Amino acid sequence: MAPDNLGDFLSNVDRGRRDFLRKIIAGAAFTPPLIASFSLEGPSITAAQANPSNQCTNQTPVTKFFTFADAQYQNNFTGILRAADIAPGTDLAGGGNPSLNFTGGANAGGSTWLTALTDDPFESDLCLLQMSDDVLFHTFNNTKGSGLLAFYNQATRKGLVLILFNAGNSDLLQLAVVDQLGKLTNIKTISLGSGVGENVWYRLSLEVSNPGGGTIFVTGQVARHTVPTMPGSPTLPPFATLDFSGPLPTGLDPAGNIGLVARAVSAVVDLSVTNFSAMGFETDLP
Repeated sequence: MAPDNLGDFLSNVDRGRRDFLRKIIAGAAFTPPLIASFSLEGPSITAAQANPSNQCTNQTPVTKFFTFADAQYQNNFTGILRAADIAPGTDLAGGGNPSLNFTGGANAGGSTWLTALTDDPFESDLCLLQMSDDVLFHTFNNTKGSGLLAFYNQATRKGLVLILFNAGNSDLLQLAVVDQLGKLTNIKTISLGSGVGENVWYRLSLEVSNPGGGTIFVTGQVARHTVPTMPGSPTLPPFATLDFSGPLPTGLDPAGNIGLVARAVSAVVDLSVTNFSAMGFETDLP
């Protein structure tokens, strides 16, 4: 990329992410197709919390980016749980943003919505995966959550999920394993108090390094936008961070599918998602 073009691109990125993107570009991992996958209003991949190995930074990552405009959802995703209640459109708050909307209710036993990329995007195990999206909760009633799905194993039908929950005064950020019935097995949860409101956008990000190794390192973060009603606006520093290290849970696939999840307990889920981004660095060089 020519220096002038690089400066123009980075000028549209909030300050907290510029150094990270400069390093990737300087290492030749940032190619024109990758640049095209980002909105100039602000890339949705957040800065790495762990230092990826040279094996990661010396290769071009596999990237995906979806706003869910036009037929992006129909052409690229397959519903796994409650597929009929997952549909593209514009955000439920009436902001006119292209979004993927999750609707429908759940009883006291809870219910899970799950959708994933139809084609497995990765050909080998990953040494680093970074994902993010923007999520909006339309109405408040009991517990509802939206999150990111990683390492989904089509054989065991299990995946790793990071979910942001809107639950009044007991909002949560949860890392868990989801199974084929939508049951969540908790790995780690942090309390957010009453930090999550309605009809504003939040940036949810997930980073996992070394998923193909013995110990994984996970960072999940939540940040607000400088313009709360504009998901393309820059983000503020994260107000919540969840860290975890340990073995990759049994039944997950280090080269598995990625996607989106929603969860509700005694609630109508009623939420919107946009700017779904993923960047995966594969273990095996091309």
